[in-house]
Amino acid sequence: MNRKKILHFTILWIIYGSLIPRFVWNSQLVALVPDILLCVLLVFHAPQRGWPNIKYSIGAWIGPVFGIILLLGIVSSIISFTPLMATIWGARQFARYGLIAYMIIMFFKQADVDWFKKVLDKSIQWNMLFVVVEFALGQTGDSMGGTFGGNGDFSIYLAVITFVSTADYFQKRITLKRFVFIFTFCFIAGILAEIKLLYMLLPMCLYGGYILFKRFDIKQIVILAAAYFLLIPVVKFTLSFYYNEDYVNATFDSEKVSAYLENDYGLQSGKSGILSFNRNTCIERSTYLLSSDMKTVLVGNGIGSLTQSQVFKTPLAEKYSPTYYFYFTFSYVLLELGWMGFVFFLLLYVLIIIRFYSFYHNAKDGVVKYWSALGLFMGGVSFVFMWYNATVYSNYYFPFVVFAVCFVGIKLRRQKLVNNSVIFYES
Repeated sequence: MNRKKILHFTILWIIYGSLIPRFVWNSQLVALVPDILLCVLLVFHAPQRGWPNIKYSIGAWIGPVFGIILLLGIVSSIISFTPLMATIWGARQFARYGLIAYMIIMFFKQADVDWFKKVLDKSIQWNMLFVVVEFALGQTGDSMGGTFGGNGDFSIYLAVITFVSTADYFQKRITLKRFVFIFTFCFIAGILAEIKLLYMLLPMCLYGGYILFKRFDIKQIVILAAAYFLLIPVVKFTLSFYYNEDYVNATFDSEKVSAYLENDYGLQSGKSGILSFNRNTCIERSTYLLSSDMKTVLVGNGIGSLTQSQVFKTPLAEKYSPTYYFYFTFSYVLLELGWMGFVFFLLLYVLIIIRFYSFYHNAKDGVVKYWSALGLFMGGVSFVFMWYNATVYSNYYFPFVVFAVCFVGIKLRRQKLVNNSVIFYES
């Protein structure tokens, strides 16, 4: 099979594959299909001189830091006597992000970048359809995911689509009418999926798009901020069609929001000697659980040691399951990789942001600015989702596809600009 077709099919599966377990066959094995396809590509279509080529796009440090995280996790699993199957599962869960990015950067050409952009555009229509289907079936709240597995993955998709449509509008690729239509869909989908974060994040996508594609103007930012607060009554009115008055009022009440963020999801009373985690306590309480042993403080319990698989669970996963550590990226990473792994994990995204910012800062071309701004946004918003849920660690396939396509788009455009300048000079 053609390697491009395999890679295209893999990306389509990442976007649409969750429809199978949700509507046809509920098995976690479905999620393994992209992994298997990537391994086939690696074995039978291994690119030559891979690292020098990929280094040109991502820089010198992103790849090594990714490798350090993976190696650290495996070594920790070995010295912690983590079951072999769990170690393999955990290593696969993280390694696949780097593998999909590697394959895209190595194999994608301009036609593939254009293909991905068309896939993103078409995915909006399909997600609209499945949101309607889910709503009709009563699958709302956490279970609503459009073409994705749930509202965690779906929230990231909606943020990306909002920013992409903002970028397309400011670069005059779509009309105002289509932009408003897409933003309205993303907002309504966020309401139905009960993704409270999006009530603030989607307007921030607009602000970010304006700053990155227009200009940083304090006056305009103030106007945009004022417009948002003036729109709060409109948002409340929209929410009232679906939620009761208490929910609507609580959404914009600072004390109620604070209580929501500090909600203990499980053992509020501290049964079994442990407390459940929330977004504001997950780091503190994870550190407490690690503190019994210096080794676990430094390198954690090992990658895969706390996996939440449908197929199996590790002893540690069973032990700490009442804490709901798997709800949050910070606690998940800390317990598996310790503080060393946690620091490198954060560093990975810092380096991604720095790399895209360097492209954006030096960009005079609209295409380079487009892809670098999207990558910069995706890197920045990753930290928001780290705090909000566990998706950044447990299921971040789609964002790494976005990262990789952005790197390819920048590389190809810069090469074209250099070639054109050489031709012009020679002429």
